[in-house]
Amino acid sequence: MAFRVQFCLASLFVAGILVFANESQAVEPPDFVNDIQPLLQKNCVACHNLQKAEGGLNLENLDVLLKGGDSGAALQTGKSAESSLVRRVKGEEEVMPPADNKVGAKAFTPEEIALLSAWIDGGAAAGSKKNATKMEWQKIPDSVRPIYAIDATADGQFTVLGRGNQAVVYHWAALGSSEPFVLVDPSLVAPAPHGAAPSTPNNSTHLDLVQSVAIDRTGNRIATGGFRDVKIWRRADQAIADAMAANLRGSVTLAASPVDKWIAKATRAPSLEIVDTESLQTVARWDAPASIRSIDWTSDGKKVVVLLEDSHVALLPIADVVAQKTKSVAPEHLQKTDVSASQIVATIGNGFLLHTTDGQFQSWQWNGASESERGWIKTELGKEIAQLVSIDFAAPDRVLAATQDGSAHLYSVSQAKLERTIPHGSAISHAMLSSDGNTLVTVGTDGVAKGWNAADGKALWENRLDLESQRAIEESETRFTRFKAKVDRAASQVPELEKSQKAEADNVAKLQKTKSEIQEALTKKAAEFDAQTKQVTEGEAAVQATTAALEEAKKKLEQSQKDLEARKANLAKAEAAKKEENAKLENLDKTLAAADQSAAKAAATLASFQKQLETDKAELATLEKSAQDVKGSKPPIPVSQAAITPDGKTCVTVRTNGSLHAFRVDRGTNQSTMAGNLVPPAALALTVDGQALAVHEDGRSIHWGLANRWSLEKTIGTAEESPFSDRVTALDFSHDGKLLVVGSGPPSRFGDLKLLDVETSTIRKDWGQVHSDTIFVAKFSPDGQKVATGGADKLVRLHAVNAESAPRTLEGHTHHVLGLAWQDDGFLLASSSADNTVKIWDVELGQAQRTIAGFGKEVTALSFVGRSTQILSSSADQQVRLHNAADGKLIRAIGGPADALYSLTAITPDVANTKTAMVAAGGQDGMLWVWQVEDGKAIQQIK
Repeated sequence: MAFRVQFCLASLFVAGILVFANESQAVEPPDFVNDIQPLLQKNCVACHNLQKAEGGLNLENLDVLLKGGDSGAALQTGKSAESSLVRRVKGEEEVMPPADNKVGAKAFTPEEIALLSAWIDGGAAAGSKKNATKMEWQKIPDSVRPIYAIDATADGQFTVLGRGNQAVVYHWAALGSSEPFVLVDPSLVAPAPHGAAPSTPNNSTHLDLVQSVAIDRTGNRIATGGFRDVKIWRRADQAIADAMAANLRGSVTLAASPVDKWIAKATRAPSLEIVDTESLQTVARWDAPASIRSIDWTSDGKKVVVLLEDSHVALLPIADVVAQKTKSVAPEHLQKTDVSASQIVATIGNGFLLHTTDGQFQSWQWNGASESERGWIKTELGKEIAQLVSIDFAAPDRVLAATQDGSAHLYSVSQAKLERTIPHGSAISHAMLSSDGNTLVTVGTDGVAKGWNAADGKALWENRLDLESQRAIEESETRFTRFKAKVDRAASQVPELEKSQKAEADNVAKLQKTKSEIQEALTKKAAEFDAQTKQVTEGEAAVQATTAALEEAKKKLEQSQKDLEARKANLAKAEAAKKEENAKLENLDKTLAAADQSAAKAAATLASFQKQLETDKAELATLEKSAQDVKGSKPPIPVSQAAITPDGKTCVTVRTNGSLHAFRVDRGTNQSTMAGNLVPPAALALTVDGQALAVHEDGRSIHWGLANRWSLEKTIGTAEESPFSDRVTALDFSHDGKLLVVGSGPPSRFGDLKLLDVETSTIRKDWGQVHSDTIFVAKFSPDGQKVATGGADKLVRLHAVNAESAPRTLEGHTHHVLGLAWQDDGFLLASSSADNTVKIWDVELGQAQRTIAGFGKEVTALSFVGRSTQILSSSADQQVRLHNAADGKLIRAIGGPADALYSLTAITPDVANTKTAMVAAGGQDGMLWVWQVEDGKAIQQIK
């Protein structure tokens, strides 16, 4: 994980992994670019930059420095003693940088203060970058080999990790199956002492520590990150148009030495030639007296047994000829057999097994008792086995014979005994034995391969599809599963939306009732007002009448006036009550209108949601049918050739469409599918160094790479010129492998994010400075529409891949965000932090569902297990933990490592079955650990 830049090795980098040297010794007046800017970057810019300008002061370049800050100008040109910048670094004003700063900034030395003062007094010259200044790398100590990054294909076939300044690829790491392959950039040379010319080749991936790695879903490409550069590596597993393939053209059959890098090829001349696969030179040749039908090597790789069309068999001493460099081969023995044979099945010492044209096998034992009796003697074996379609041999003496009735027969040559008969279940085209004789492989005429335990005949596995077909089916099933999760989630929200819609409707009904009550009260108040108005009118009339008879009824006038005043008061009260009811009615009308609008919106939302849900359900049905169609459209493909690699670990079949299909012998697990000619080859040979060679009847030949071999495809950026601002600390491939997201950023300044087009090496999208500190992790969402990033600024951010929208921010961590992982349906995102917690986020709501605590130190990396809600985490407290993200409960803690763990990845051969899952992790001590997730048992420890 990337947090090591600040926590673990900061002093190492400062000490000299990367330094700058100035070859020019001439004394020149100080300027900003060459003298002052490096001082400010080292001790000031962390707190005075565009993103974080404390006191309003930005010191990133001269232009912004001259603008000053909130308290005014930072310097007075020609007057260092009066310049605030100098006074602060001297401590005459508020000292800068403060002693208790959290970014590791150091107080200026007297020499640095003198340099700063001299620059200001000399006019504060800008200057220009001097060409003599160069970046100089120093050798990373051999003891510095931490694993800061790790990634793996889901099936576990390839695991890549950054160990020190090397990226190392393991093939089937969990099974301990192969030697590691170091990704070496041939252009790199080892750093030399200062002043010396580097010349020693450097066995490294990057000059800097490898802090990020990624492998694409297919296992065909790897990306590694160094200092301002990204390197893309390609696996050599496809048909190779090279000199080896060209050298085999015109061959009629092939056989690879089980020991050396030699290929025996038969030509139409007729002749037998031995080709060295490294030098590509013909190192031995025999001009045969007749056309060659079949070839096989002796188990020690020193001789070749050749079957000719005229039934002669020749024994050729190849190793002696090569050693003597005489090239021309003379048969050590040439003998005619009395049978018509189609194939030499195997050699036993100097003897051999023949597959006869009438469907039987024969054993010919070597007799070297005397010169006169020297030759092969036929022994009667396996008469009970007839109608053979395929036969194979495994040392020391086992024969596996497949017959037309669909059975495989295991036969002991030394005991002349049939050990076991295994029914394949259908017609067989090929039967093979692993090199140790423990596993039987049968391939049906329909292309279905099956593995069997030789000891008891029990079935071990069945392989029906090649890797590409398997991936096509898995891809269609994944699309269906993820969309089903979306539909299920939407369907679960319908009751809540219906409840909300009902609540809005109930509220409207309640408001309507209240309005009716207010209207009824208003009607009563209006009638009362009218009655009072009438009384006032009558009172006024009475006053007028009384006034006319003032003299006669003065007392009555006074009383009438009192009555009138009382009635006016009542009228005022009635009018006020009426206004109050009208105001209530107006307010209620407004409330009712808003409620109507809310109810209508809720109803529309529900209707729209239900309509979309029905559309999604229809699409789900289409995806389900599509998944079924894809599954139905990927039947097994019949096989024309089959063989097991010399190490006994891989079975390679050539199908009738000309392609190669490789799978593991012990488990039947698919390994690779490689395109070839449309016409299947006439012969197939597998070499000890992981090559597959095939020749066709028309003379064409093809060469494939089977071994764990990688080559540098391209490099984007250099330390001097690059689209990346600093160390590349985060990498992730898109699901289709076409895009690569790259995170970087100088510590305490910013974190920038870019989207790289893998094929064209161009920046597809530049999100810019999306964090205010280094980005430590970046992950594509399962649907590829979003990228989640976490950084030293304690934030998680979500960025749209195909839309121009502002990033969404998830806040809650109180320290660096070090790890991220998406749950398979894309609705949940987990983040881990140096605050010793993991948070589970609902991405749609932008809210943390829960926080998982209980970690002893920083939580450095995360990975969900397949499609489940189980999540794995690594921690600097030396443990891997398994939690359930759905409830936050700890399922298992896994220990073993003696030092901090920085990186982790889940290996899920079956994404729907957590019991098959494994986890690979590494850390400070450079040890690669692999455990079973189900029980926490350690499978591998690889130093």
